Amino acid sequence: MKVRLLVFGLIVVLAFSGLLFGDPPTGTSHVLIWSSLTNGGDESPEGRAGSIYKLNDVLGNGSSAATQRAEGTTYHLYGGFRKVDLDLRPPISETDDLPDETFATSFEVSWAGEDTTTEDGEGWGIWVYDVEYKVGVAGAWTAWLTGTELTHATFGPTVPEVVLGGETYYFRCRARDLATNVEDFPPDAETETYINLNIGFTIAAPDAEMDSVWKIDTIDVYTAVNMLNTDKFVITNTGAVALQMGLRADSLGNWLPGYYPALDTFVVRAIFNDNNTAPATFHAVNDVVGKTNRYASATVFGPQGLNVGSGTTENLWLYFISPTSSEDHYDEEQHIKIIVVGREFTP
Repeated sequence: MKVRLLVFGLIVVLAFSGLLFGDPPTGTSHVLIWSSLTNGGDESPEGRAGSIYKLNDVLGNGSSAATQRAEGTTYHLYGGFRKVDLDLRPPISETDDLPDETFATSFEVSWAGEDTTTEDGEGWGIWVYDVEYKVGVAGAWTAWLTGTELTHATFGPTVPEVVLGGETYYFRCRARDLATNVEDFPPDAETETYINLNIGFTIAAPDAEMDSVWKIDTIDVYTAVNMLNTDKFVITNTGAVALQMGLRADSLGNWLPGYYPALDTFVVRAIFNDNNTAPATFHAVNDVVGKTNRYASATVFGPQGLNVGSGTTENLWLYFISPTSSEDHYDEEQHIKIIVVGREFTP
């Protein structure tokens, strides 16, 4: 049995690099040249326009195709296509919504697009994206990723610039398709998020090697397990304001959290305090961790989770009761998540 604690706002920083592509040949048009045949069959060798590609004949019959881009002063070809189809309309793209507030200096931004229009149907497909950002409503749009095939990336904490608390970051994107049509950037931001560094906390596991896991050995159904004194989790308020702590429970298996143990229903109770010994008793109702966020109060989870001052630490103690019976095999391992959340305390 494993009970895993997760922190909202946990950011995994991944470093991405954008792949830059050059502009296509300039001019008013591109000239595509291929042989015209009358037999309605395969092209003759004269139809070959290069060593890695061949265009189709005037009857639209397929030909061998390139697996990579090829370009010259009078042509611009793309791999994987067996016909020369016109695609004269730009693709459509959009940046996905961000939360109104972000409580960290790095966060994930994602975007998507399609090369399909009502007028012409399916185009050649998305080639690359350009993504821009600005800081503050009056800030200037700045290139972040240019000509990238990525559809998501981590912004911050120092790249493309240092992310600052109290600022709002705006994002927009555009797409380029394989026919070199370029979408216009939208005039306004497609999404935005405010960096709120007043709220933040950390969780120290009882054993650093366990990665915030309280592991319970094999137990029988309808069995209660309390933490040992060494099992406690330590919550530290790293933000600038006092926090009201909250909890919710979830399971990665078939079990569900509840107020009372039942078939495939477990119970988790919790208390915040600054004692170094595990509580002897937990309230059967007020201390229950449910399926949705439940915040500490004067009577819920012990009064010390209600107002956790900046820089203050509190211990988190858990009490577990297994289901009265289970449809899972007895030798299966159950993983239960206890998710810790926090919000600014208001008297």
